Formats: sequence, C-alpha cells, structure tokens
Amino acid sequence: MTYLVALASLTLLTLLPGPDLAVVMRSTLASGPRCGYVTSVGVVVGLLGWGLLTVAGVSALLDASSLAYHVLRFGGAAYLGFLGIRLLWQSRRQPTASAGPTLPGAGHTGPGAGPTGPAAGPAVRGAFRAGLLTNLLNPKIAAFYSALLPSLVPAGGPHALWLAALVLTHVAVSLLWLAACVLMMSRSRGAMQGPSAQRLLHRVTGVVLVGFAARLAVRAG
Repeated sequence: MTYLVALASLTLLTLLPGPDLAVVMRSTLASGPRCGYVTSVGVVVGLLGWGLLTVAGVSALLDASSLAYHVLRFGGAAYLGFLGIRLLWQSRRQPTASAGPTLPGAGHTGPGAGPTGPAAGPAVRGAFRAGLLTNLLNPKIAAFYSALLPSLVPAGGPHALWLAALVLTHVAVSLLWLAACVLMMSRSRGAMQGPSAQRLLHRVTGVVLVGFAARLAVRAG
C-alpha cells in the first residue's frame, strides 16, 4: 500500500507540465518522433543522475550549500532562456517549414519521421543533449528528490533501497508519460509543417521556455 501511494504521488507530479515536456514537444513537432523519443531519454537520464546523487546523499549537499544551489539554478535558467530566445530568433527568419531549425544540434525538419542522412547523427545527439541538460541544470529536481522521496519511505524500511526504488519508479513513469506525449504529438505533426505553423510553434515554445527560465531564476531556493 505504501508503494501504491508513492506511485500515485509520483505519477501526479510527473503529469505537471514543465520545461522537459516543452523541450520534448518542440523536438517532436520540429524533427519527428525519433528525436522526440531521444529527447525523452535524455530527460530521464538527467532524472536518473539526480536520483543516484540523492541515493548517495550528494543532493543534500546542494540543499546545504546556497552558493552551489544558486549557481546551478542560474545556469539552468540561462540554458532554458538560451533555448527559448534562440527559437524566438529563428522564428523571425524562418521562410519555409523545411528550413526550420530545431533545438541546438537537432538538425532540420522534414516530412518524414525525422532527420535522415548526414543530419541524422547531429540531430539525435542534439535532441539527447537538450533533454539531458534541461534536467541536469535544474536544481529543482534535486530539491524535489531530496525533499519528497524521503517522505515516501516507510518508517523502518531500508532507506537507500527505498530511495533507489522510488527514483527508478519516477524514471519509468516519466519515460512512459513522455513517450505517450511523443506518440500523440507525432500524429498531429503533419498539421504543423506549414511555414506559418512552424513560426507559431517556434514562438509559442520559445515563450514557454523563456517563462520557465524566468521562473527558475527568480524563485527563491
């Protein structure tokens, strides 16, 4: 029963929209489901990294060090802001859907499932990097893990083992949720291939990412 309560709590929190979903959405609609799935993998690898640090007790040091927390917080805000501003700038000079750039290193858009040929490798690497850095540079993940997960561990239970199980549960739930979002968004991707739709997508996603960056920068630790 304790695990089911924890699973329900982690699932509800996973469904809340955040910068990771915005990055996955942008990658999917611009470069196809392949890049969307790869971005999702990058997101959950970032979660897994923070989870391992939480199990090892390292993330508690981040909570204890105000300087380290704020350095990471502003670094994450700068990265999200860079992504958002880059998309807004690209939307101003995007003449056609086929010329529409994607997230840093993610190649060009195309009518199929994603980039192919020489652009495929950089596109996949860029998609993974965008997902990974979105979470690794977000200290709210560390705060979330170090504050919430211990409260879900039952009294008297093996602490480290429970923390590891909860981290893996959150990673699995997040991957399933993001994969489902990629699947749903890929089915509507055809309607987003026109130049006007691509410009709108760039602008909306750019504004969302800049908003998340501002929120991360101004919120108190």
